[in-house]
Amino acid sequence: MARRRSRSCKRKTRLASNKALLLALTGSLWLAGCSSQPTSEGGRSDVPMWVEQVPQRSGFAYGVGSMEVYGDPVQAQQRAADLARADLVSQLKVTISGDFENQVTERSGTGRETEIERVVRQQVRSQIKPVELDEVHISEQYSGQYNGRQYAYALAELDRSAAAARLRQRMADVEQQLQPLVASAPTGSRMQQLQRLLPAMPLFEQRQQLAEQLAFVSTSRRSEPLPTDLQHLQERIQTLIGQLQVAVVARDRDAEKLETAVIQALTQQGLRVQSQGADLTFELEADISGRYKNQSHYVFADCQVRIVDGNGRVLSVFSERAKGVSGVYDMARQSAAQRLADAMSDAFAASLISLLD
Repeated sequence: MARRRSRSCKRKTRLASNKALLLALTGSLWLAGCSSQPTSEGGRSDVPMWVEQVPQRSGFAYGVGSMEVYGDPVQAQQRAADLARADLVSQLKVTISGDFENQVTERSGTGRETEIERVVRQQVRSQIKPVELDEVHISEQYSGQYNGRQYAYALAELDRSAAAARLRQRMADVEQQLQPLVASAPTGSRMQQLQRLLPAMPLFEQRQQLAEQLAFVSTSRRSEPLPTDLQHLQERIQTLIGQLQVAVVARDRDAEKLETAVIQALTQQGLRVQSQGADLTFELEADISGRYKNQSHYVFADCQVRIVDGNGRVLSVFSERAKGVSGVYDMARQSAAQRLADAMSDAFAASLISLLD
């Protein structure tokens, strides 16, 4: 009887020992799997709490970054700081709501902006300096060991209320700069009216970026809507862009072969193509070549395009080699014309932006 009890006790002891070992291994594997944010060894009391757990504080956002020290500890700390800022931003992105791109509507009633309006807006936006969150700073740094290796840690902090207040003030400043254009009533041709209102476009894009950042950092996840009078000004500009008329003039026989397909593509992109009374004219010269290989037609259109305004002033000159491939020759040529039209719409947008200078 005593032997049975002894054997039973030994089995229980072995089971308990195996269970403890399994738990220990599981914990070790979990720590190894979290190498992007390693914790310190031995449960040292001098390790800051934020190393193992991101702080929680109302009205603030935090991010933690870590980097193994391979050589220069200063560089490791700088890299850890960069990762901490990125971690903070990524956590804010998880909960952001709203798609600002969908706020732009097309005047034709399709519920979306036309391709040419999108291209113009992107051209303007590319010239705007991105809005940065100046309030993000590294509040704490630490260096410690994990598995015998040295790591640098950094804690990034953002005062969301302060950031939101600064962004709102900057938005108000931009809106104030737009007010003189709200009251303006330009006259003249469509192009002349648009040219007087175009300075508003960079300001609208700047305000848009600020609004996006405000929704990004605000604890309410909401931005400030564009005031009604500014909405009307924006609609006036978009309407004028949509009303601009362009003409396509082929200067040689190869250009004539592309003309119909180019006009069709430009129309699909939202441009109004008219032979008379155009605000801008595309003067097109082309040299078409091609070859047939592997049951496919390859068409190459080497083109030169000039954009001329209603007064005969040359706004832009560019060259484009458009390529089209298809099993049917006419389809290959049409594909080349489509690519040429894409380049022409980009040049059209750039010509409008050049009027800002």
